[in-house]
Amino acid sequence: MNVPPGVIIEDGVLKNCPKGIEVHFDVPDGVKEIGRESFAGCASLASIHIPEGCTHIGDWAFWACKALTNVRMPDSCEEIGTEAFGRCENLRAALVPETCNVGVYAFPDSCRIFDNIADYRRHLAGNLAEERASDGVEIVGMHAPQPEPSVDYRGGRDI
Repeated sequence: MNVPPGVIIEDGVLKNCPKGIEVHFDVPDGVKEIGRESFAGCASLASIHIPEGCTHIGDWAFWACKALTNVRMPDSCEEIGTEAFGRCENLRAALVPETCNVGVYAFPDSCRIFDNIADYRRHLAGNLAEERASDGVEIVGMHAPQPEPSVDYRGGRDI
């Protein structure tokens, strides 16, 4: 595994990445997990390649990486932690495997979540017909909002 200077990887977990990282970063092959806060505050990180085999993105892993505009999770990704991409103000699109568990506030409201490569690529090319004119997130596919359960106020339970 070829590891750039300042990057700490222990037992397959990327634990730290230098804050002054260049515009693009390739996570080395063999990394199974991107640890908690690994890239937090890397304001100049504009793109990242996460290799197949990486299964977990830790809490706040990419928090406040303000230059990120899109991200593609590998098919092997099983979990994305709480606020993993929180405060990534320019993140507009994320490709997330359908079977991946996504943590609370994992992506900013401005980000569209896709579970298939075709829609993700069309979006990046600016040709997705379903574009919404309003501000905020439009969640496509598996991450679509679910209707609120009906409440039986007589018993205070979901019905």
